[in-house]
Order: sequence, then structure tokens, then C-alpha cells
Amino acid sequence: MNKTNAQDLSSHQWKNKFLLIFTENSDNAVYKNQIRETQKHKDA
Repeated sequence: MNKTNAQDLSSHQWKNKFLLIFTENSDNAVYKNQIRETQKHKDA
């Protein structure tokens, strides 16, 4: 991409984001792993 057409995206980045995780079974290992991973990066 030509630099004259590029935009500075920093003004479009969110500081607070929503993440929705849906599951039919809260005991599901994949779901539990996803929750652990999001908690580790909560303040990132």
C-alpha cells in the first residue's frame, strides 16, 4: 500500500473491549481454557 493512502490507526484502537464467549456447557475444557487465557490478559 502506498504510504500516501495509509492511515494512522491508533485513534481507532479501543482501550476497553468486549469479548463475548458463548457455550452450552460451562464445564467444557475449551471454554474453561478460553476463560483462563482471557483472565491472564485482562489488564493488557
